[in-house]
Amino acid sequence: MHRSLPGVRLLVAAGLWLALGTAAGPARAADYTVGIEDLNLYPIARGRAGSYEGFARDVLDAFARSAGHRFHYKVLPVQRLTAAHLAGEVDLVFPDEPRWHAEQKDQAPLLYSFDVVTFQDAVMVRPPPGQALRSLGLVHGFTPWKFQESIRVGGLRAESAIEPASLLKMVLRGRIDGAYMPLEVASYQLQEMGVPGALVPDTVLMPLKTSHYRASSLRQHELIRALNRFVTQEAGLIEQLRERYRL
Repeated sequence: MHRSLPGVRLLVAAGLWLALGTAAGPARAADYTVGIEDLNLYPIARGRAGSYEGFARDVLDAFARSAGHRFHYKVLPVQRLTAAHLAGEVDLVFPDEPRWHAEQKDQAPLLYSFDVVTFQDAVMVRPPPGQALRSLGLVHGFTPWKFQESIRVGGLRAESAIEPASLLKMVLRGRIDGAYMPLEVASYQLQEMGVPGALVPDTVLMPLKTSHYRASSLRQHELIRALNRFVTQEAGLIEQLRERYRL
């Protein structure tokens, strides 16, 4: 019985990935399916079964219109999104980052866009900041990179909720010590609740950190390049959308 060499298997796999990545060719006007996270970070984005809304959608829709494309949004559980992308169920994924599910993406020639959304990660607490953090609220599906190890070993109790406003209310009522989410999301939600400034980012515990959301595609590389041109050339339009959503 013949056994294939590991190096040969890797070369064959890489060749298949490259064939998939280049077969689509230029991004002509067409319909595309965009894989979206089932995650609520409104006003940045809110994906639910059958609906997708917020700043990110407006940016993606504006890009699609400018290129003559039509985007269909497919909301998927966060843990399923990468697998669905690699299986060819979607043409584009938003948001995505190279370090997310890196083990699944090994050998896959994914192309990532420039930054589409920029925000600041924060832990929102009752003032004054700098107090002990024993419990942390998380938006369901949102990964707390800085606190993962503390949660894993039991040094920090994690509570999750689908709605960011629910977590902020839990902090206000003293049920949890802090809530981890984008500062822009927290500020918007507190304004909507009628209590702007009632919670503050604890920069003693965690300095504000700028994070980015990008798009990725396995097969539609030219579409990603076109998106890069759009976010570069239409910076003014994107800033107007940020202002509309109070970001």
